[in-house]
Amino acid sequence: MARSEQFRIDFSMNQRNILIEKLVKTGHLNVPERLALRTESVLSSEVAEVITRVLEITGFFPEAARLWTQGEQVHERALLQRSSESEVRLIQQRADPVNPTVLREQKITDFVDAKSAIDGFIKAEWPTNIDGIKIVWSS
Repeated sequence: MARSEQFRIDFSMNQRNILIEKLVKTGHLNVPERLALRTESVLSSEVAEVITRVLEITGFFPEAARLWTQGEQVHERALLQRSSESEVRLIQQRADPVNPTVLREQKITDFVDAKSAIDGFIKAEWPTNIDGIKIVWSS
């Protein structure tokens, strides 16, 4: 393989990784970014890589999300919280429809490994796609 061809492949893969990271962290890609992604799907393993990296650095995914506390607005999307070196919690919360600072419902599932928790998060938060970009589950 020619050196310039290898450079194009490396650049293209790096650009893809950057776009997937943005998609997973923000839940959105604009039209030029979708075109640059050059596919209508991402692998669940690619999504999991981003979540794993953020979870290892911050202890949470999404990184700004936190478990609800009295008087704070309820984070209604699913969230992951590292509870120990190996254990991760999947937390799903719902606010009162009239008062977003009142917790109406909360479900906490503890996982003994991060991979299972991350798979559970992806299935809860994005069962089939992220912003219309299909998630393909690798076997």
